Amino acid sequence: MAQRGHDVSGFDLNTNMLDYAKKRLKRKKATLWQDRLESFTLPTKQPHDLAHCLVSTFKYVLTEAGAVSHLHHVAAALSEGGLYVLGMHLTDYSHDRAQHERWLASRDGIDVVCNTHSWPPDRKARTEDIRTRLGITREGRTWVQETSWQFRTYNTAEMKRLLKKIPELELLECYDFTYDINAPRVFNDSYEDIVLVLSKR
Repeated sequence: MAQRGHDVSGFDLNTNMLDYAKKRLKRKKATLWQDRLESFTLPTKQPHDLAHCLVSTFKYVLTEAGAVSHLHHVAAALSEGGLYVLGMHLTDYSHDRAQHERWLASRDGIDVVCNTHSWPPDRKARTEDIRTRLGITREGRTWVQETSWQFRTYNTAEMKRLLKKIPELELLECYDFTYDINAPRVFNDSYEDIVLVLSKR
């Protein structure tokens, strides 16, 4: 979007991620800062026409109060009619075994193998444990990086209850991770990867 001339801003709690973004946005008009999803503050009072939080980043907020606070902050940051695109993996509480996802990628002489494991969700605590191992090979040398964390869990009913607490935001449409604007989906538990398009009332 910055390459297309839009004013772009964004934040992250991790300074390494911010440094990476700053390098990619070098010589582009962008404002980046360190902040939290639950309590972020815009550096200017200028409202935004579009905000997005994709690939389950929202699920790092582990409490209901934090999730409500985040959505209120987003609504306050949007102009009237502005859009918030929220993407995440829904939770299937019937899973009673660990789930595994694997992908491989290569670019510029670097090979990456990613293995992600998720364990059965704790429905009472609304959490699930995740571990990712990256195997990175470059110039014949391989090293492994491992990260473990928790996500907050959501099925469709839980997400709908959360959105009812944010009357400033209206659900316009729902998609899956194909991101096909011509193929909206019914917002239910028949698939796990959702993209919600919310509008500021």
